Amino acid sequence: MDEDMRDMQYDAADAQDDDADDEPAPRVRRASAKQAQLIQDMQAADARKAEKAQKAEKTSKKRALKAAGLDDDEVMEPRPDNQFTSRTVESRPKTTKALAQRDGKIPPPPPKFPNSSWRETVSSSSSTSTYRARDDRDMRDHRGDGYYSQRQDRRSRSRSPVYFRGRSPAPPPRAPSPPRMYNINGGRVPNDLTLNLHHSDDERDEEDDLQPRPSRSPSPTPGDKRRRSPEGDEDTLRVVQAQRTSTSTGRPKAKDFDDVTQELLALAIKLYRCCLGGKNPFPPPATELEFVRDVWAAACKMLNISMQLTPTLSKLITIRGTHFRGEGKTKIRPIVEVGLNFKSGQDKKTIAYNRQRAEDLKENNTFTFKDLEARKGMYRSPLIQQAINGLFFANRRDEGPTFPDVFNPFPKEGFAFVLATFINCIDEWATGVRVDIPFTANEYRSVYEAQLQALLEFEEQTQKYKILDNIRVRLHNIGRFHSGAQPLAAVSKSVLKQDDIAAAIKEYEEDEETESEGEFGDRATRST
Repeated sequence: MDEDMRDMQYDAADAQDDDADDEPAPRVRRASAKQAQLIQDMQAADARKAEKAQKAEKTSKKRALKAAGLDDDEVMEPRPDNQFTSRTVESRPKTTKALAQRDGKIPPPPPKFPNSSWRETVSSSSSTSTYRARDDRDMRDHRGDGYYSQRQDRRSRSRSPVYFRGRSPAPPPRAPSPPRMYNINGGRVPNDLTLNLHHSDDERDEEDDLQPRPSRSPSPTPGDKRRRSPEGDEDTLRVVQAQRTSTSTGRPKAKDFDDVTQELLALAIKLYRCCLGGKNPFPPPATELEFVRDVWAAACKMLNISMQLTPTLSKLITIRGTHFRGEGKTKIRPIVEVGLNFKSGQDKKTIAYNRQRAEDLKENNTFTFKDLEARKGMYRSPLIQQAINGLFFANRRDEGPTFPDVFNPFPKEGFAFVLATFINCIDEWATGVRVDIPFTANEYRSVYEAQLQALLEFEEQTQKYKILDNIRVRLHNIGRFHSGAQPLAAVSKSVLKQDDIAAAIKEYEEDEETESEGEFGDRATRST
């Protein structure tokens, strides 16, 4: 009975164990971010505590050594050398070469100075030649060792090797050569000179040609006076030299020079801006240098001054090209943003609107029309006139009113430059948000050339009606009015009337004694 009960208990225990095995394992949850941060902070705190304890231990050890009067080097324990267990290095023995003795003999060296009993053997089937020792020695004495060595080198390269047999006697002692002499021109003077006092006319002419030319030309005879230049302005120009009044070593500036140079430089810069706006706003280096030379000569002529163009002054002028293009972009950028209805903002609708607006304006030069929706009034947009007014007709002293011969009518090159600047400012809105894009010559020279070509095609196709010419004249007239300058008169009018002149002549003919009066009030009669 007891055994049955025991078996039943064992069976029940086994059943419970089986049920426990069938139960799933408890789920392990991942620590949250907060718990992970707490664990990380605790680990960092433990690391700091350990480091602090280690430092405190080192500090206490140093204090103990210092109190005992010892240094750290004296108490350093020797480190066990466990790296090398044995100091015996086995190396592979070197192999020894077995040298065999040769039975050959070294041939004797060839003699340097052969005598009359030597024999010559040449490998090639060439005829025997005679060694001209005497001639070569004479030539060497006459022309020097350098020439002799060069001739010997050429002979050794062109001829086959020569083998000598026999011995030659020792060479006789040579007399020391005289020292070399050179003239003032660097040429060598010969040791022996033979003069021939009987010369013909041809020889005299040749000697005259060989003589050095004098550095200065002979003075002109009274009958051969120098002709004066047809341009008499050069004689009346005042020669002035540019002088720097500042000792600064930085980038040169116009104010570093004297007043005369500053005045001349300011006028040259104005003329250079006229070349950029009227000829080519993106000149290549060669054209840029040509512009600088032309404007400098014109400025000197206008101020009646003759001053040399230095590299520093040239640089001060050429740097204005970058300023000119930057000024154009600075003045046209707000016109594009406000006049062409771009919006500022970073929401999706605003960005999409600005991107589509930039594409529509650039397509087929839509921004040049007066009516953008109907595409009417090509090249008559008021925004173009506004940009030209700010860039060339800002005031009555600007380039436009000052130089009407350049800007009346407004040049096509300046027109194309303004259009290229508009395109650069529109490109800044291509992404939907305005991003600064440099207006460089490398990037926008091709855009300028395309706009200039479009203007030329438009002028050619509308030449019958002269549409572009009228537009250019209108741009100048409105710009000049905007600057505040007086309008250009077609014909200069005289301040005197013809009736007044005729009355004065008649009065003079009728009363001959009214021409002048004497010192004491008596009338002076006209001398006949």
